[in-house]
Amino acid sequence: MVSRIKHAVLGTLTSLASLRLARGGSVQQRAQTRRWVFATCMSLLSVNLVSLVLLSRTGLPWSQLFLRWIDALSISWPLVFACIYWGAPWVMRFTYWLVPDEVSH
Repeated sequence: MVSRIKHAVLGTLTSLASLRLARGGSVQQRAQTRRWVFATCMSLLSVNLVSLVLLSRTGLPWSQLFLRWIDALSISWPLVFACIYWGAPWVMRFTYWLVPDEVSH
């Protein structure tokens, strides 16, 4: 479990370090990088907040809480990341369809 977390953290840090290279890329490459960064940040924020709130309500001692939190993070973060990465563009298009920019009379 700890090796999975180390691998995920190292992969994320490596990818974030390569963002400097994406700044000089094409518009499409920068848009793809923005999408990846948004999904990473949003999923980490969501998973951490939800996991900590739910685990704090279990009444576990603090010594066990950290290990349970790491376990919950390693399971839920990839799932939430995928949902945001692939789901957010669809939700955005759906939102624009429901509430269009232009008002038709």
